[in-house]
Amino acid sequence: MSLQLLQHNQGPFKIRNFPEECNPHVKGAGPGTQYLILPVNQPGGQGFRMLQDAAIVNGTGMVLKDQYVYFTLPGKLYKASDIGIGGHQSRSYFASFSTKSSNPEDAMGLISISSVAKASQPSSRAVTGKIGQDAVYQYFTSVYSHTFRSITQLQCAHIGSKAGDLIIDVDGTPLQIEVKSYSSSAVTLFDKVVGRQKDRPIINMLVEKMSGGKHPTLTSLIDEVRLTDPSFGYPGDPGVINKSGKLTGIRIYQSDAKMHEIYKVLIGNFHQSKDNYFAVHNHSGTISLYHTGLGENVIKAPPLPLPIYVELRPYGGPSAGGMRVGVKVKL
Repeated sequence: MSLQLLQHNQGPFKIRNFPEECNPHVKGAGPGTQYLILPVNQPGGQGFRMLQDAAIVNGTGMVLKDQYVYFTLPGKLYKASDIGIGGHQSRSYFASFSTKSSNPEDAMGLISISSVAKASQPSSRAVTGKIGQDAVYQYFTSVYSHTFRSITQLQCAHIGSKAGDLIIDVDGTPLQIEVKSYSSSAVTLFDKVVGRQKDRPIINMLVEKMSGGKHPTLTSLIDEVRLTDPSFGYPGDPGVINKSGKLTGIRIYQSDAKMHEIYKVLIGNFHQSKDNYFAVHNHSGTISLYHTGLGENVIKAPPLPLPIYVELRPYGGPSAGGMRVGVKVKL
């Protein structure tokens, strides 16, 4: 299967397509598709097409329309006013780029992110996940080839599948591994499409724990916020303009006494999905494996640590008339 993403008349990059973790000063960064970690921005990828000519800031020359560029990692954004740019571009955002690679050592300067076209996505999140599955299986066979007599891949979920991400047989024992790829220090454990007619018990349980029992459901929390600001709510709610709905992120830190109950809900979700292990694949190639507590820990992996924080926030664009909510953790 080819994982190269081709581009066909995609819209411009937005701040939501850049990671939140290295842009804490930029409101709106993070919830969109993170194109910078996809194959198109990696070695062998074709890069992103320029929608128009653009002057290079903190560099020399121009980048021309239809030329291909890479955004250099980690993807830090710069507001025009902070780098001395005014006029019609005063509200624009800029990022470091290169015509060679996404390696920061190849950076040529800054360009306006709105001058660059996003890659098309047969679901880019799913493609990223497929890359992570392959990387985890290769890692598993490399690290544990001397521990077990046989290691066989029984299943690797295809793009868009709801089946277990990766199932590996070790000496006759099948191990199911949930795999997540991420571009920074936080990872989205899972996401659900919710709405007034689309209740998701796992999301409601988390809201109840995170609110200390004040709100038994996400709808209860949203309706309280809507009393003072009707722009928040599900798609289709009166006053909600955003097609994917609007939700204020909820974050609980490790030091909060509620975190232990939240952690139990997260572990329970792994068990319900029959996941024995949770694997985290960073774009840099680093892989971490954690035991979920389900089944025998045959590879002696550490347990999933108590997160530094857990956050509920909007995730991606409109989805089947509902609001997609992601459960994000920093480990």
